[in-house]
Amino acid sequence: MKVFERILSVDKLFDVVFRLEQKYGKQSCFQHMAVLEGICIKTKKSEDLLWILESMEDLLIRGESNNKCFSSRTLKGGRTGGGTRGLLDEFLAKKSIFEYVLEESQKWGLKPAHANGIKKVMISHSEVRKRFEDGADLTWLGQLTEAERLIINMLKNVVFRSGHDSQLRNTLKGSTLPADILCHDPFKTMMETIHEEIEKVKAAEEKEANEDESDEDSSAQKNVIVHDLLPRMSLELDHEDEKAQQLMAFAKQAEEIVDQFVKLVVEQDSVQAMGQIMENCVSLTGAKRAIFVYDSKVAGEATAQCHIRRPQFRREHFQKICSSFVRGRGGPQPREGDLVIFFDGGRQLAPMVLSACVKITNAEDHGQHWEKKQRQEMIIHYCEQSIRARRCLVRGLIPTHEGIHIVTSGPVLVQDIPRKIFSGMSLSTAIGPVKILPFDEEQGFWLISKEEKDKIYGPAGRVLSGGALPDGPDRPDLGEDRIPVNYHVMPQAVFAELLHSFQASVMVNGTEIDGKGAEAAILAKKSYIGVTFTEYHAQQLRKLLVRFVWEQFKDQSSPLYNVEVQTLLKALGGNPNASTPLPLGSSGGSGNTVQPSASGRGKGGRGKGKGGGKAGSKAGGKAGGKAAGGKAAGKSKSKKRAAGEDDGSDGSKKQKTSEESSKKEEIMNKLKKLTQGGLIQDDDDDDDMADEAEE
Repeated sequence: MKVFERILSVDKLFDVVFRLEQKYGKQSCFQHMAVLEGICIKTKKSEDLLWILESMEDLLIRGESNNKCFSSRTLKGGRTGGGTRGLLDEFLAKKSIFEYVLEESQKWGLKPAHANGIKKVMISHSEVRKRFEDGADLTWLGQLTEAERLIINMLKNVVFRSGHDSQLRNTLKGSTLPADILCHDPFKTMMETIHEEIEKVKAAEEKEANEDESDEDSSAQKNVIVHDLLPRMSLELDHEDEKAQQLMAFAKQAEEIVDQFVKLVVEQDSVQAMGQIMENCVSLTGAKRAIFVYDSKVAGEATAQCHIRRPQFRREHFQKICSSFVRGRGGPQPREGDLVIFFDGGRQLAPMVLSACVKITNAEDHGQHWEKKQRQEMIIHYCEQSIRARRCLVRGLIPTHEGIHIVTSGPVLVQDIPRKIFSGMSLSTAIGPVKILPFDEEQGFWLISKEEKDKIYGPAGRVLSGGALPDGPDRPDLGEDRIPVNYHVMPQAVFAELLHSFQASVMVNGTEIDGKGAEAAILAKKSYIGVTFTEYHAQQLRKLLVRFVWEQFKDQSSPLYNVEVQTLLKALGGNPNASTPLPLGSSGGSGNTVQPSASGRGKGGRGKGKGGGKAGSKAGGKAGGKAAGGKAAGKSKSKKRAAGEDDGSDGSKKQKTSEESSKKEEIMNKLKKLTQGGLIQDDDDDDDMADEAEE
């Protein structure tokens, strides 16, 4: 009767039992009535019973447990003699931790709207699976503060996953109260980190309120959407080494960071299809301020001499991407504070840009200009030396400036703050000097093969041009089958400056090409949407960004630096940042061979006659010269010996080494006689000896 009254008579509880019975049949854990009876005895509250049943269902669906794991004994636990608690205690402890963390965070200063948003989205295991499954849109997570992301990460790992179950079981031996559980590591460290981040958010909000009380509109923060930071770990991990598994977890984390902040969408043919994609980008619809970037230099590639020629401006292409951005913001025109930033490539395109900024609707106002449309012109100044280094000049003057057109629906609202990278303030109409990247992969330039480039651009990315110039320079030779993805890309610093100076919550790049804007957004922890030419382009770009994040884990100057990754890499294969060691026998370390002084000021004999002083001077000087030459020769010989070993020429190497050693010993003996204080009566003999030593 208890089972019927407390479980089977309640619709929500019955549905869970029925789903598992229907899915597993006779293999279901609920085939044994003792299991349901044990659950009923543990608690009478329907919400607790629902949490227990959904926890069991979640473990089965995710493949972390099977039906045999849920026996009456494992659920109740072996409490006699200080044994571990059962799964029922573990499930209920997770529920209490979930409620306690949200309650305690609000006491520290987390906004109730944020806490309620987290609780609403993570109200059940089924809701978590539905919203946080693999392949879900993760970019809206970038709209949250760092404190919110930390809370989500903790709840995901501790409550809705099994990553910390072993520590939780050990802690439950002493107490089941959440306050006591969270006083032990690793939970204590997590809570302290959350507390620190909440304090930072409070301090920043107080400072902003003091500067401008009119900006206290918190309505944009009420629509809080949360997401799982870490996708499900692969269950088919073959590595037995614990350190290798930890390193693989960090590699997975690099992918997750990219998915948190970056969403790559493929360009569509129609405005309608493109607009629907933007409407589904939650990070765009919920952002407080958004900026749309369109770089006409990389909006495709010219079909002829693309290394010196920029693609022709396509008004319809700009209008399609810009209109989809506006539609994603929820209206026929941009919201107040939104910016459309257009790079003209040094061409007079302002009239065409303004004519494309019109309403795209199904109503009578279709095609009409944005209300209160304004344009503000800026310039970007490039470093002349970096342009010369590319050696793609044709003739005439060096173009070091480019126009930036900012189009808004209303006045341009910019906060007066210092620039992040370049000199000056954010209200300045000039940015620079900007150093463009050389065509070098080691410095972050994306080089690919011609086949890959054709797949990246596709037919839509090729812009017809009027033919090749008669006296145009050749393309730079960058190696066999290596060409830039685009010759006119902007460096990461420009995108980082735009995000900072305009205080944007999300950046939409309508001409995504090499991921530099996405890199800047990841480092700034801002949301980013990039429009790619093809699906292949999006796939390759995501791989590139994951590698970028992984390198940031190893860079001590990066905000993403992770000392645990460095420690694991050293333990599994040496220091990744160490330079290539010198080959054995080369100069660079302390060897057993004593090298003569290389100063050219050798000690001559102390003879009283003229010949002694002269001979000493010559011998010492030539000995010094020999020493200096010997060092250089030592390096060269070491390289040759290393090459000889690779080729397998052991016999010739030994013979050559023996001859060199005997000759060197003979010369050193002669030099000793010259420098041991004896009188040298014949200067010519001294010269002959020294000349022989030089040879």
